[in-house]
Parts: sequence; C-alpha cells; structure tokens
Amino acid sequence: MFDIPKQKREYWNSESAKFLDEIKKEEIIHSEDKTSSVDDNIVVLQPISIESLYEYDVDCDENIVGVSYIKENEKYHINNGLWQKVEKCIDDFYKIGNIKNKISKDSLRKIVLSWSFKRKKEQISIDLTQYVENELNKLVKEYVVYFPISYLETKSTYHLVDEVFIGVFPNKERNDLLSDLREDTKHAFVYTKLEGEKQFVINKAYEQCSLVVDVIKTCYLTFYSDQPKICLDIENNIKRLPINSCFVVEASSNGLYVDKSVNIHCAKLDESFIQILKEHCINDYSQFINRIYKEQRTELEKVLILAIKTYSRALSQDNYYDRIVDLCSILDSLILSDDKESIRQALKKYVPLIITDNAEIRDCDCKNIDLMYDIRSKYIHHGDTKKYVTKGDLFKYSLIVFNLITRLVMIANNKKCSSMKEVINIIDKKIKDALNQINFEDELS
Repeated sequence: MFDIPKQKREYWNSESAKFLDEIKKEEIIHSEDKTSSVDDNIVVLQPISIESLYEYDVDCDENIVGVSYIKENEKYHINNGLWQKVEKCIDDFYKIGNIKNKISKDSLRKIVLSWSFKRKKEQISIDLTQYVENELNKLVKEYVVYFPISYLETKSTYHLVDEVFIGVFPNKERNDLLSDLREDTKHAFVYTKLEGEKQFVINKAYEQCSLVVDVIKTCYLTFYSDQPKICLDIENNIKRLPINSCFVVEASSNGLYVDKSVNIHCAKLDESFIQILKEHCINDYSQFINRIYKEQRTELEKVLILAIKTYSRALSQDNYYDRIVDLCSILDSLILSDDKESIRQALKKYVPLIITDNAEIRDCDCKNIDLMYDIRSKYIHHGDTKKYVTKGDLFKYSLIVFNLITRLVMIANNKKCSSMKEVINIIDKKIKDALNQINFEDELS
C-alpha cells in the first residue's frame, strides 16, 4: 500500500486546490460540413467527437512546457507558470522511494494530470494525494518476468544473484504460452519477481536480468575457446539466425543442393557449467550486481555496468577486428588520463598495474595493448585487415579486458574507491612514493 508522508500530503492537497483556478477551458466547435458530394460513390466522413486525449507542448530540448486535455467538445489547458507548479508536484512525489521504484514518472504524471482535469471538469471531491494513492494501488501488482535464453538448456534452477533465477518455465503454463519454441529441449529462462506497474516492471526486470546474463556470458565465453559456437543471450538480444542456408541449382539440370550449417549450438546449464563460472569470479560479479540494485550506484559502478555490457556484445562479434574495436573502446572508457598523456601510454601505465603484481605478465600486457591499438587504428582509419588475428591473439586481448573489468569489480565491492579517478590517483601516489625511494648514490659512487 502506498502512503504519502503527512507533511507532503497536507502541503500538496492545499497547493493543488489552487491549480484549478488556473486551468483554462475552451469550447471546441466543429464547423458543419455544408458541401455536398458531386459523386454518389464518394463517402464524406463527418468529424468524430474525441472522448479524451492529452496533447503535450514541448520546447526545443523536448522538455514538456504545457499540456492540454481534450474531452468530448471541451479543451483544458495547463501551461506557463501553472505547468511549473504541476511538474514540481510530480517531481516531489517521485522522490518518494516507494513510488520511484515501482512506476514510471510518465505514469505518475498522467495520474496527477488526470486528477487535475477531473477535478476541474467533473468536480470530483477526492483530494490529490488520496487520488494518487488510490491510482498507484490499482497500477502496482507483483509480477514474475521471464526472459527466454533460446540456446541454453537446463533441467534445474540456479540462483546466482539475489532475486534472479535461471531455470525452466513452470510446466503447467508451458504448453499454452511457449508453443513457438522447439519442443525437443528444456529451454532456460532468466526470471525475477518484482512489484510495480507492469511495463515499468518489465523494463526494470530486463535491465537486471540482462546484466546477469551478460555477466554469465563474460565469465563463461571468455574461456570457451576452440569449441562450437554457442549463444548466451536473452532472446531479445539475438541479432542472427541460428542456421545458415545456401541453395545451389546445377545450371544444366533441375538438381537442387541445399547446404545448411548450424551457426549456434545449445549449451547445457549444469553443475560443470556453474563450476566454470565460479572459477572465473562469478561470485565477485554476483556481489556487485546484488549491491547495485539495492544501493545508490557510484561513478565507478556506472562505468563498470557499461563495460560489462559492451564486453558481452564484443563476445558475440564474429568479426575479430570489430571485436578488437569493442575491446579497445572498453579500455578507453575505463582508464582516465590527462591531456598531456596519450590514451595508449595511459593504458600501458595503469592497466597492467591494476590487473596483476607479476612483472613478467605486466610486460606482456603492455606489448599486447600496443598490438591491439595498432590493429584498431589500421582497421578504423584504413580498413586494413592485413595483420592476421588468430584465436590465440583474440583470447589474449580479451583476457586483458576481462581481467581489468574483474579487478575493478573487486575494487568496487570493497568500497575503497567510488570512481576511476580515485583508482588512478592511488596508483599515481604509489608510483611517486616508489620513485622517491630510488637512491643511486651507492651505485654511482
């Protein structure tokens, strides 16, 4: 049940009563059609009375600056200073966590506008805050939202992240709702239970479930080399067909040859699958996801969410050069540098230090970063693909990005840094302290 705090309730019930005098009303007069048809076969359509309609006025920046409500033959206007008061009321209500976390701001706006125009036109007696609470309680319900993962099979249900599950759809409903899916496998679904307005819940569930799938994909596919191609994506995100077909007709006859190759193989979600995830830091990612949906996100967490999503997309890139472009863009977005230092130099300076304490691995990572950026530069600027990229090369480049994201997820989890700038500053201080300890006096004397 929604309950607007008493202080807000008293204030906005008083203020909203003043809205009504400022709402302008005008009659809509339809001119009668006095023309007669010159052809009996031409049908003349008469104007239809509009039952109800909202019309929004927006400025050049797409901000709403006014709204009109049309019902039957009357039009009501909220604009100028009155709209600012109404929008302030909507913003104030939307700061209430129990509202913001369960419906969209657009839906709340429609509720407030609905009360304003109904109170003006129909003289309803209910106060604004009570009307808002009543309408919210009608809109908000508890839903379980399922997203199919088409090429993943499972017989069990797994719980890797709080409130998000991966498993099969309930059997009692499956036959009616999933008739379009293949019947020879048990399709996996990622799903969660949320309370709120239906479309708002769907969008929120998709954001949460897709990030969970991106993390699973990241921890699994990064290390899935030299194996049949598999697809770990929510069905909405799949951009390609699972089968490649080619029809060949012999020119001198009517013979037809059909060549079909499977583009995607099904993966099995079982205990061995889960073990691979655990070996590649799924627990750290789970801790990260559990927190970001319960607490306010830091700057570091926001940039990491984008990095994870981009990395997941990169893993699905068939073109190795396009994948390298995505990998480099992730490094660019994560590592900040000042104007005096090139991005490549900044990456070679900071990335190896964040990833590992092993000097030999750091040297290797520096060389691979140089190679990655050489390939990207030639490909982007000249379309040059002369530099042959092997699966082994791509794995080394992907591993650098995976290790960087994973290490930063761990840093975000320990809450010592809230931004990449803080991470960079810590490294710079360590470097400066180390340089200050260097003493050549004994060596040169």
